[in-house]
Amino acid sequence: MQKPSYIHRIICASGLILACALYSGCALDRVVHKARATNFHDESSDTTTVGVQSKGVYLRVAPDGNGFTAQSIEEANALLTEQGPLRRQILTIVPLSPAGKIMAPRLAQALTSAGAMNPQLGSYDVAGGATSLAAQDLANQQQGWDIEIVSEALVVHAQDTTIAKPDLWTVSPYYAVGTLGKANAANRALMMSDPRDILRPRSLDPAEGNVSAAAIERYQKGETRELVDINFSGDK
Repeated sequence: MQKPSYIHRIICASGLILACALYSGCALDRVVHKARATNFHDESSDTTTVGVQSKGVYLRVAPDGNGFTAQSIEEANALLTEQGPLRRQILTIVPLSPAGKIMAPRLAQALTSAGAMNPQLGSYDVAGGATSLAAQDLANQQQGWDIEIVSEALVVHAQDTTIAKPDLWTVSPYYAVGTLGKANAANRALMMSDPRDILRPRSLDPAEGNVSAAAIERYQKGETRELVDINFSGDK
């Protein structure tokens, strides 16, 4: 049996060294990543879901009694925006003070003008009566507020668009990001005009068959209509 030549040994040794270097480099990248990633908080979700979300916000009437404080308006707008289109929200307005009872109908009218569907005025009925522990806790929570808005709506919870290689993003960010398919899917979900479209398709409106059939019938009978001739040059 012929012994390996000196050059052959060098080639084999070089290949072994290169393989070890590549493996060591990949392993080193992951070690460096783990050390860096401890500085970041990772929250991920793999699915896009649709569910009923109920949220509320407390409002204060302005000192002059003609509206709400700027902070209350900002927080109410943030809540209503997060819950989606007003027309798809079930809104309940709960007065908590004498000033709130005056402003509640005006707020309901303003929300209706903005597109809300029949906001309701509500109240809290606590089991055990006004002297119960639950009633006292509720009173303490509502103290200092004039109105509570409660919004219920179907909301899309889009999947977190995490990167493809989470164990390398601090070392090789461009390689670790991967394709943007999950990000595109999340964007489409968030742009749905109706969250229920994710759960089921919409049915098409009935087609006007008579109109389509009439055009074919005129063509078959040689009774086609002349197209409108528009003179774009302006010449008479």
